[in-house]
Amino acid sequence: PLYYDAEGKLTTDYNAAPPVQEYGTWEAPWKGGVGTNLTYKGLDLGILFSYQYGGYKYDNLEYFVENPVGFLSAGYNQSSDLKMWMNPGDIVGTPSPKYPVNFSSKFIHNASFMRLRDVTLGYTLSPNTLSKTKVVSSARFYVQASNLFMWTHWRGRDPEAGATNLNISEYPNPRAFTAGIDITF
Repeated sequence: PLYYDAEGKLTTDYNAAPPVQEYGTWEAPWKGGVGTNLTYKGLDLGILFSYQYGGYKYDNLEYFVENPVGFLSAGYNQSSDLKMWMNPGDIVGTPSPKYPVNFSSKFIHNASFMRLRDVTLGYTLSPNTLSKTKVVSSARFYVQASNLFMWTHWRGRDPEAGATNLNISEYPNPRAFTAGIDITF
């Protein structure tokens, strides 16, 4: 494995590499959401996007998967995606299993994303239709979907899941589909 020393020269000595963080912040400076609610006659449509921009996160799972002392030596994750260093001059993303993996900037990744967080489609029955029942004063039928899609360059499951600065393979935010009826008597 190669590291940069304080003068920016390559070295094989991990301890010669200064502990310098040049990747911004784990707390994304730009977070928010944007959405809209549209109605037409009895139909309503609500859409919500959320986003995070400029935050970085340490991929702890990647560290353990590539570490020959960890999962790799135990025979876990024999993925063909791990193109390991084999010969001098090889340019690959995974170091040789001959050497231990150290905590380094290799595992710091951009955790920016945009997520289609919520979509709701509903229909409200007209008061004229309900006046005939003399029991129900309003009724709305709806379907809702949450966490439908996410645009990101994050390599793990979900940059938003778990701790803000460290990914330890938490479950991603679940995709959910719901249907319901709101009735007022």
